[in-house]
Amino acid sequence: MGVDAIPEVLMKIREGKIVGTFLNDAKNQGKATLDLAFNAALGKDILEGTQWKLDVNKAVRVPYISITKDNLDVAEEAYN
Repeated sequence: MGVDAIPEVLMKIREGKIVGTFLNDAKNQGKATLDLAFNAALGKDILEGTQWKLDVNKAVRVPYISITKDNLDVAEEAYN
């Protein structure tokens, strides 16, 4: 297993040398930050009109995405 779905690891998955990796979903982390900041700037509830939820620590958790040979395209798209 690899971490962060870096291009070198994706190549090793494609070659069958590594089983999988986990993608730290930077695009959705950025989207969450922008969505919440935008609402805060407008004086709204920060979660209004978003898909995001706060956990018990009042943090938004954007889940990692498990990447295998079956969904390499998801990780490759993250780099575009």
